[in-house]
Amino acid sequence: MSVRARVQDYVNKMASLLEILEISPIPITEYSAVTDTQGLSLKTTEQLDAAIHQGIDVVLTVIDKLLNDIKQSQDVKRFVQAYTLVLWMDIHISYGPSADKGLVSLWPLLPFSGNEPKTIGALNDNYRETGIWINPRYAIIHGACDNGSRERALFNRDAFRRMNSRLKNCCYIRWDERIRISNIVIPFSNDKLPQGENLKIAFSPITDNPDPLNLRSVEMEHNGVLLRGMEISGLKDEKKIYKRFIASWQRACIVGAHIYFGPEMLGSEEMYKQNNDDLEFIVSISDAAMRMGLRPPLLTVMPSLWRNGLNTSLLAYQDGHILGKQKKNIPFVSASEGFIEALKIEEIREFTIIHLPGLYRIAVLLCAEFLPQADCDSVDMLCHDLGVNLIIVPSYSKGEQDFMNSLPSVRPYGTNVVWGDCCGAVKFKPRIIGGCAIAGTDYVGRMGSVCQCNNECKEGWGCLFTVCLPLVPQMDKPDSMCIDAAIEHILYPI
Repeated sequence: MSVRARVQDYVNKMASLLEILEISPIPITEYSAVTDTQGLSLKTTEQLDAAIHQGIDVVLTVIDKLLNDIKQSQDVKRFVQAYTLVLWMDIHISYGPSADKGLVSLWPLLPFSGNEPKTIGALNDNYRETGIWINPRYAIIHGACDNGSRERALFNRDAFRRMNSRLKNCCYIRWDERIRISNIVIPFSNDKLPQGENLKIAFSPITDNPDPLNLRSVEMEHNGVLLRGMEISGLKDEKKIYKRFIASWQRACIVGAHIYFGPEMLGSEEMYKQNNDDLEFIVSISDAAMRMGLRPPLLTVMPSLWRNGLNTSLLAYQDGHILGKQKKNIPFVSASEGFIEALKIEEIREFTIIHLPGLYRIAVLLCAEFLPQADCDSVDMLCHDLGVNLIIVPSYSKGEQDFMNSLPSVRPYGTNVVWGDCCGAVKFKPRIIGGCAIAGTDYVGRMGSVCQCNNECKEGWGCLFTVCLPLVPQMDKPDSMCIDAAIEHILYPI
């Protein structure tokens, strides 16, 4: 058996144990109070500790026997045994290319070569049989210093669902055929690490035009019911939007932004031209920026493009290579105007998570999919199960207050949110435009509160908002944090 096959077997056995724990009658919060005599015996734990130091073959033999005994048992104690065995397996996981003795490196399951980003799905390949999808959980900024003495978690104790509250090196969801997750891992080298103490995210609303979209009404059917749908047939001022996007992206380079994103639905066919796996548009402006001695953002979240009934944003690396995409899975419904966004309702919902090991796990949700609503569990799954600690929300929406009300909702998970809206989408002034919530604090900021242009794009001037998220977050009491400058508005000539 190859090294990869052995490591695969290790993760698959974890999935089988998690499948058993999914039917456990014991609340996850009670496991900590279970007496030691009901879990794995001290002798068994010592046997596992000795086996892991002898190599993965030996430890797999021991785990295999324990797993079979648990499967054949009818005693409720089998759940406690499965629980303690999963914890033991989790703390012995490593993601490095070579693990220290006594650890199992998952590196053989990760298709890395060099320092370029790679994409992986589930770590286990038995998710169809077990209904358990195990996702990578690289170490990130998970805690803060309390008065310089002890580390404290940014998230609430037991906030994560089921065993995800206890696992440190992996996480999982109950999988069915309707969910697909792509994990983009960007391995950092020293020259890619953010400089200073912040991760800088740049956003541009791009336009104040209240009517930039060509819309048309269509009839669509869903669940056997005819609906009044609304779809986009293009942009009215495509050249101006194109020019302003380039200007704001270049300004993001100048101010040293690590991530750039634009609003929903302002993407054009010109911006989305591809050459193999490269986004020609970003390749071109990235090359120009580097010739000027600038460093392009590590990640560009493109303004989403409406095409063939799909609303999709491409995610591009700093050199223009397409890392992945994020579709809008949940359509917007306008109760006041009586129409539904004419999205194709697809059977499979696709999610992309960008991993910056040591820093952030990032997800992108387009507009209304971030908002709490019936039959939409996207935020719940990403935060509650998969431990995403930064959500970027590009939107084109009149409902600014809905987003402001929702920003703090992921605070229990230690999740930061940066939301950006198009100025032109909002009818009334003053406009909020966008906002952010910073994990570990009670801070919720509005971009409109620092706006310097009266929400009007003056001819010859561009606009960029930056949000600084801490790399070493400090956890303070409510109202005690001096982070009023988390959002900055930059005006510049174009």
